[in-house]
Amino acid sequence: MFGGTIALDDFLQGLQKRETPTGIEFRRGSRSVAYFPENITIAIDAFGASCKQKKDPTEPTAEFMSSLHLDVFWKDGVHVKPVREFSQKAPVPKDVDDLTSSLPKMKMWTYALSVHDDGIPLTSHIIVVISSSGGHTVARLSAQI
Repeated sequence: MFGGTIALDDFLQGLQKRETPTGIEFRRGSRSVAYFPENITIAIDAFGASCKQKKDPTEPTAEFMSSLHLDVFWKDGVHVKPVREFSQKAPVPKDVDDLTSSLPKMKMWTYALSVHDDGIPLTSHIIVVISSSGGHTVARLSAQI
C-alpha cells in the first residue's frame, strides 16, 4: 500500500481557493496566488506485511523496495508533463507497531523526493508513478490543492 504527503512549508497558510465564473482562483488575503512554490518535498510511504495465511510468507525486501523507480509529473487539464527536476533519497525502512493484534508486523518504507520546478499553476495536479524494475506500474499517486 502506498500513500504520500506533500510539504509546502507555510505556503498553504491563509491560502483560499474559490470558484469564480472564470475558473478556480487562489488568494491569500487580497493578493492573488497563481503558482506552486519552486521547491516541493514529497514523502511517499509504502507499507508491506508478511502474510500469515501464505505457505511462504513474504515481505518486501530492501532490495525490492530500492529497485522501484519513481517518476514525477504535472497534470494540467489533459496535459501531462514531467517535472523539470527531482531528486530522490533511497527508501528508509522502519518497523510499524501493529494497529491491532490481528495484523502482522509491518515495515514502512519512506521515499523522500525533492521537486524543483517553476511557473506551475496551482490548478495542476502532481502525479507520482512508481514502477518495478521490469517497467510495470506498481502505483500511481495524485494530489491537488
